[in-house]
Amino acid sequence: MDTLIRISRVSLIKPRQLKMLTKTLLILAAVTTIALAGQEMPRFDYSISRKIMLTWDDRWEVGGSNMLAILSKDKKIIIRVKVSGDTGGGMKRMLFYKCPKNSVEESIDLSSLATTSTTDRCSSTISFQVSALKSVDDTDFQLAMGSSKLSYTEVFRERIEFFIKIEYATGELVSNRLFVWSLDAISSFSSASTSTSYKKRFLTDAAVNYMKKTSTATSGFDSIQFLEPAISRVLKEAPDFFKAKMNLGSILYFDAGSCLTFQMGKSIMFVNYNSKLDDDNQNFQKLMKLNIDDGKLWYSACGLRNEVKRFYDEKKPATSIGICSIVSFSGEVEPYQNTEAVEQRVPISDTSYSTCVSSDKACEVVPGISPNVTILSGMDFTAIVCPIICNDKTEVFRFYRNDVQMVGSGDEWTYVDGLRISRTGNIVEFPHTLSNRHSGVYRCEAGSKSFSFKVKVISLPQFQTETFVSDSHAKITGLLPPKVYAIEDEYVSYSCIVNFASLETVKIEPVFYFVETVGGSQSWTKMTLDEFRSKVNTDGADFFLNATSAGKDSKRLTATVRRVPPVYTTYGTNFSHRFVCDVSIDRSESMMVGMPTYKVQSGGDVVFIPRLTRKQFVLNPNNNCSVQGCGFSKGAFFEFSLTDEFMAYLTRVGVDVESYLRLDNDLLDNVKILFNNASEISTTNAPQRLAYKIYPVSSPDVAKELVKRKRLIPVYNFRYRTGSNIANLKLDKERHGEPIAALGQWDCRQDSLCFYSTDFDIGSSLSFLPVSLNFKMPTEPEPAAANSIIIGVVIGIICLIVVIILIVYWVRRQPERAYLVEEKEIQLGHNPKEEAKAEVFKEYQRVPNQAGDEDGAAVVPLQGNRMSLGSSLSVASGDDKELDQYKDDIDFKEFGEQGSFIGGYQNDPRKKEVFEAAGGNEASV
Repeated sequence: MDTLIRISRVSLIKPRQLKMLTKTLLILAAVTTIALAGQEMPRFDYSISRKIMLTWDDRWEVGGSNMLAILSKDKKIIIRVKVSGDTGGGMKRMLFYKCPKNSVEESIDLSSLATTSTTDRCSSTISFQVSALKSVDDTDFQLAMGSSKLSYTEVFRERIEFFIKIEYATGELVSNRLFVWSLDAISSFSSASTSTSYKKRFLTDAAVNYMKKTSTATSGFDSIQFLEPAISRVLKEAPDFFKAKMNLGSILYFDAGSCLTFQMGKSIMFVNYNSKLDDDNQNFQKLMKLNIDDGKLWYSACGLRNEVKRFYDEKKPATSIGICSIVSFSGEVEPYQNTEAVEQRVPISDTSYSTCVSSDKACEVVPGISPNVTILSGMDFTAIVCPIICNDKTEVFRFYRNDVQMVGSGDEWTYVDGLRISRTGNIVEFPHTLSNRHSGVYRCEAGSKSFSFKVKVISLPQFQTETFVSDSHAKITGLLPPKVYAIEDEYVSYSCIVNFASLETVKIEPVFYFVETVGGSQSWTKMTLDEFRSKVNTDGADFFLNATSAGKDSKRLTATVRRVPPVYTTYGTNFSHRFVCDVSIDRSESMMVGMPTYKVQSGGDVVFIPRLTRKQFVLNPNNNCSVQGCGFSKGAFFEFSLTDEFMAYLTRVGVDVESYLRLDNDLLDNVKILFNNASEISTTNAPQRLAYKIYPVSSPDVAKELVKRKRLIPVYNFRYRTGSNIANLKLDKERHGEPIAALGQWDCRQDSLCFYSTDFDIGSSLSFLPVSLNFKMPTEPEPAAANSIIIGVVIGIICLIVVIILIVYWVRRQPERAYLVEEKEIQLGHNPKEEAKAEVFKEYQRVPNQAGDEDGAAVVPLQGNRMSLGSSLSVASGDDKELDQYKDDIDFKEFGEQGSFIGGYQNDPRKKEVFEAAGGNEASV
């Protein structure tokens, strides 16, 4: 009924009101989308590690896979609880635990825990205390182990379970579990026999007596019951990997002190193995072998006897010996080790050690040794010791892996394909970084004997593995990318890869957490795959998951989105969510490693980012060249920027932004000619704002460069931060075309960390970003033409000055003083004008010579007046001397020196004429 009423009310809304309401809803939805897209679900923050076993003083970083620890009394570990993500302003940290023999979970509020605690928890079984540690962010707490009241028969059946729960405003976060064992009940075991005054612990009378007085046998191999059979029966109940690492036995040491402070260098260890053994004790293992399956010690009668005597002689003058029992979980670090006194100070007078002589070099395989060894990857070093004993400890031992000999280098330990072999050749150790390839047959040989171990390596599911190559190793990660940026309308695919070994029930499943606003607050809702598909309304065409086996011991889960986000109908829903790869094995296989359950997760935040539109930009309104009038004489200025709000959002979700300017298909910075005092790029707010200024252009080369350029394009690349783990992230950017070679790594298509670039949308939704430069060569003079005008004006002024001078000259000129000849006459007292009036003109004619040649005839005057000039007339003036001199100059230039002139006149009419005119006088000539 309410629904019908609401519908009828909506129907009464006027079209204009409906339009306003729709607009308001869109704005609110957009704001909600951005707000939710930036949310990060609370999660544990921890270091990635392949460790499964914690040692004392180690740190349990809450949030990783299920882990285990074996701790004795007074040993401690640190619990670190760090949480990242949006918790809504507060959270409560709770430590939950379940005591042995109890199914009820109890809790401790870590947020209010004092720095000291005297409260014992699980006091009737395995007691412990928890206290707060002072740290910078109050994330560390201390777990201290107390005494164990368990029976030795319950050691491998009972443990404490821990997990952390984070409670915050809109939900809770639960960690995987830590399982803690205590082996103290084995150490405190005491035989029911009362025939002896000392505490045997788990050693037999025969074991204690042998360590006081070695056998008198001189040859052959022998055995004694060294461990109480009851202990051997309990060990058979232990998980397989426990049996490979459990170490029981005894220590014989001289000048006895306390069993708690013994030194390896002063002791002989009757144990099946201990990682702290030096070369001396490693060779000692060639003479004896303790089989914890049946508790028997097998030994070379003469060889072991001589070795104890040699050790005793080195420690003289020793006054006493000590016998201690030892229980340890073997390894280089040893997560557990406990020693107890059996007989701490035995007088030397109560002991007897002697030597023997034997020429027997024989070797023997210890009977009853199981060939099947299970080793758990992620633990401390696990050893296999060759179960061959020899009469001579100098016997050469060899190990073969799948029939290939493992050869040492002579160092104390030599790495061979990730494993290490001892210098003595009889011990191979398996480190915590193992894979299925380390499973196989390991054969040892000594003398004429050989023994083969069938080693099975169990690797619990992990998203990170280490693969050894020779003596170095390389990490391979299968983790989900911690953050996936899903840009609207783009393709994205992300995977997790889990690796394991020798397991059959590994299951990998997706878990989704979707953030929603309910009642004004935001909460994360856990969803299955089907629930998530319903939420985003996709049938699998746009969003699909694919779980595949990448090999016998590897599984991959891949989420692929063809277009972000998948089709949905609920407005306001975005694709921001948390995606988790949840991996588990069934109970039967988890019990193989001593855990009732085993889980591990890898999660990533998928952050939805809407595709950019104009509203994400602040652009200079004068970016258009036609508006600001770009030109060579004026230059130009362009400015581009992302909004402060959008940049703040990108920063909050962890997106790095790189910006640059593209000039056509070139990176603007690479167009060097434009930066020779011709233009500059400036950025502010790292790199939110881009500005480009072109100065007035005076260089023709710069002008030519600008003329041929068409577009200035601002580009913003959105990237994962440098150092981000994107190993299992796939970004398909091929649909945006091939990379522009000139841009290099600036091109998002070529940058592996870049997931989106505004350059992708330059031709479509962001077509408003590019600027058309449109610089053209000028049609009217600009700088060069102006220089020509100036030169022309200067020349015009000079010409004007010359004209003015000439005009002044002509205006002031006196005609009668116009010629030099008149000036001369006037200076001599003559008046040329008057004399010209009175001048009587004479007529001259040329008298032909004897040959009738008038050209060479003399000139004589004719009588007449000025009005009766004849056709042949010669005019002379007072300057004839000047003319004659000019003629002589020409003659000398033409004919040379005087001598040559006179000598050749008879043959030259012109020379003759001159000679005769001079009256035949050579001097005159």
